[in-house]
Amino acid sequence: MSPITIPGGGGTAQKYYTPVMIEGSDTLLYTDTTAKTIATIPANSMIIEIRYRVVTAFDDSGTNTFDTGITGEEDAFADGRSLEGTSALYPTFSFWSGDTSFRENAIRASETSILAKYIGSNTDSTQGELKFYITYVLLS
Repeated sequence: MSPITIPGGGGTAQKYYTPVMIEGSDTLLYTDTTAKTIATIPANSMIIEIRYRVVTAFDDSGTNTFDTGITGEEDAFADGRSLEGTSALYPTFSFWSGDTSFRENAIRASETSILAKYIGSNTDSTQGELKFYITYVLLS
């Protein structure tokens, strides 16, 4: 991967870092209705993007959604994101277009668990699986 540019704060020069992608981190299943760790990023890193792919369609008779976030803010990246898609790769969170309040504190000072949970509105799902792809940069 080629380096990406991240603007420095307070008028400092821009810095370049090489992104790291966690390909196909842990899966989220239809039975994962409480937040579970899908990946862990190291200290001094910043999440750039989270994408997901529906491996097996979720079949709740109501709506099928999911949340992704971190401890203390379990929906920081996606809050009730719809799972009505196909097997394409969809963005869940992007540093450049995500929640600005999270972006301001995007650099994780300590090792951070990325969490996800499935939400079926009628709790009658019998199948469903997601794979996540998380891109972050390790700051030195």
